[in-house]
Amino acid sequence: MLEQLWRQTLTAYLDNPLPARLKERLFAHLSRLRSCTYFVVCHSCQLRELGLSGREVFDLLEPLPGTGPFSAAPLLGSPAPLRQLPHDGSQEARIVALATHAFLKDDRAQACLAELRGLLHQTDYAWLAILLSHVGSCHDWVQAHPEIEYREDGRVLRHLDEIVCEEPRLREIFDGRSRASTLARRDHLSALVDSAEDAIVGETLEGTIISWNRAAERLYGYSAEMVHGMSIAMLVPADRSDEAAAIMERIKRGEGGDQIDTVRVGIDGNRLDVSLTVSPVRNAAGILTGASSIARYVGERKLRERYQTTMHHATRVLAQRGTIDETLSAVLRVIGEGMGWAVGSAWMPTRSGLDAQLRCAAFWHAAGLDGASFETASRQLRLNAGEGLPGRVWETGHARWVPDVTAEPHSRRADEAQQDGLHTCYLLPVHGRIQVVAVIEFLSDEIRPPDPIALEMLNRLSGQISEFLQPRAAPETGLAASTG
Repeated sequence: MLEQLWRQTLTAYLDNPLPARLKERLFAHLSRLRSCTYFVVCHSCQLRELGLSGREVFDLLEPLPGTGPFSAAPLLGSPAPLRQLPHDGSQEARIVALATHAFLKDDRAQACLAELRGLLHQTDYAWLAILLSHVGSCHDWVQAHPEIEYREDGRVLRHLDEIVCEEPRLREIFDGRSRASTLARRDHLSALVDSAEDAIVGETLEGTIISWNRAAERLYGYSAEMVHGMSIAMLVPADRSDEAAAIMERIKRGEGGDQIDTVRVGIDGNRLDVSLTVSPVRNAAGILTGASSIARYVGERKLRERYQTTMHHATRVLAQRGTIDETLSAVLRVIGEGMGWAVGSAWMPTRSGLDAQLRCAAFWHAAGLDGASFETASRQLRLNAGEGLPGRVWETGHARWVPDVTAEPHSRRADEAQQDGLHTCYLLPVHGRIQVVAVIEFLSDEIRPPDPIALEMLNRLSGQISEFLQPRAAPETGLAASTG
């Protein structure tokens, strides 16, 4: 086994044509991540043999590339491939950081491997892959043989004391405590981000997505694999592109952190109301490397605010005390437009007694809808208790949500609804002191799931309509049907 490892060392490490400094730095970095103090010390001392001072060795080891949640931010989207690996360190940090993600096999590994393929010549990429595999094998060997001591290595005997004397901070790295705490912080931070309730997205300064937590998957509908390497613009509606550009310009100036209410787009194309905070991300050296955005869905809050405004307008209409038909028509319009309904109608009794019937006393439809067929059918109908959808609500005194009136057997206007493109219907009774005094009906031009907020608001509105109607209705004009 040892002989096989030595042969691999000759091929993958000693005879590897990659620059010596790059090989030593990679070996030292990756060894810190795997708790292999033996290789951290040996290869740091080898860097000394290549002419680096203790301070320079420390600077190459701190901070660890790939330990921050957004550390890949400045590494993706290289301007041009390298024709030849530089020997002056100009691209060394970039290659080491990308290779570190690949070695760790973390959530940015695939993106970084793709970046390395585009950055390096095919032969250099192959040698780098061989080196990374060899480093892993060496780590496995040393961890299986804890009796191996780095103090017996010739490089350590020659250089350890002098580089530690020149840079005392190396002592903490060499004893493994700094590495362990750094990785613990990394794992803890990664877990916090992934378990957060808010959608957290990391991006480069060019807007390339490099991290995506589980909450982002739930909010936007895309998996992390689907969005890695894509532009953040995919989440921005066309009418908000200027806003997104302005936010990124602020980030590039080091500003940000303000919370704004805005709109983003999910995988299904639907617009999402979100509260968004975008902040600049800096590395341990304070260099701006990218941005992080935290989005919280506020659709329910926005909907409630919009509905409350609608209800306020409806209350004002009722307070004006106009005629019954005019007031109910105005209320239907305000509620319909504010809550996105296509049609609204108000049904009231023709007279009192057991022979009372419901009639359509007021009708409204959205401006973009040709609701003539449904309106005509509604105004011509006279319904006894239990007949049609309004008649059944009149009889029972209970509100009803109908997913699709065109498929409802009790609907007396199913054909007209289908002709005018109407589907979901909500009917609510208006209770008087003793009896049901009216039935309010709203229809949508699509099939909608029940909206608890809308139902809550509309049920509250029915009480206000009741107060409006009661002083005007003589006792004999109330509906004879029971509320039970």
